[in-house]
Amino acid sequence: MSSRFEVMTMAIQRRTSTLFIGAFLFAGCAFAGCGDPAGDGAMAMEDPPVPPTEHPPEPEPCATGAFCFDAQFGSQLQQLTLGARTTVNTAVVLSKKLVGQTVNFSIVTPIPQSDLMIEVSPASITVGDDVNIPVEVSLQVPTASAYEGGKTITLHAEAMGPAATSADSKAVTVALDPRLIVEYSGKGGMANPHTWTIPGNDPLKIGIAGQKVPTVVKLRTQGVRVSFVNKDATASHVIHCGGAIPHQPTDKPTPPNGFYSPLIQTSGSASCYDHNLESQSVAVYFQFNK
Repeated sequence: MSSRFEVMTMAIQRRTSTLFIGAFLFAGCAFAGCGDPAGDGAMAMEDPPVPPTEHPPEPEPCATGAFCFDAQFGSQLQQLTLGARTTVNTAVVLSKKLVGQTVNFSIVTPIPQSDLMIEVSPASITVGDDVNIPVEVSLQVPTASAYEGGKTITLHAEAMGPAATSADSKAVTVALDPRLIVEYSGKGGMANPHTWTIPGNDPLKIGIAGQKVPTVVKLRTQGVRVSFVNKDATASHVIHCGGAIPHQPTDKPTPPNGFYSPLIQTSGSASCYDHNLESQSVAVYFQFNK
């Protein structure tokens, strides 16, 4: 009897001890956390640290050096005519290494300045974050120029300062049509005479003022053709000319956007005005020299 009681007592003590240990472990898990909160039996793991994102270096906008010129530079350039101002638009991409430095733009050409007037805009910049630089080149063969065409221009870029360097674009041929284009606009008349303009320039002076500063034209061996273009959108006109420029036939008036184009081969002065509406006092003047 005593032995059975002792066995039963020991079993109860073991069960009580097991329950106490289980309760202690459960309380510890509740306080510190253990196992998988989702209840799938996996042990909780901390997420591994995320490595910092590395960005590749920004590509160099000009991969061939300090300056990248437009391969199409000058492709839109048409034949120049005497006195007309023509604009060529292009762009130069600069290396990021030039940021903060001064870059100058210019035109290199064997054509004398007296035969080809050139303006470059911008002529100089301080390089900022935007390294794609639009460049405008203005060209004009003066009416008195002896230039015959066939020579070239090159866009030149030069960086000043610590990274001093320079480069040139491809060469572009400046072709010439030895023709003088004169546009006349407005209705004409003594009260409001025609405005006479060589494209891309200020209007020519007329009357006494024009006589004092005539448009001087260099004659070529083959002569120079003068094209008077009627920019009056509604009416036809006849140009009355005297001197080196022959008079327009009165039975062949020029319609809107049409032209009268005599070939001038004789040196000397000339004046023109509207045959039907104007007189010599509002004429436009020219001087042709060999």
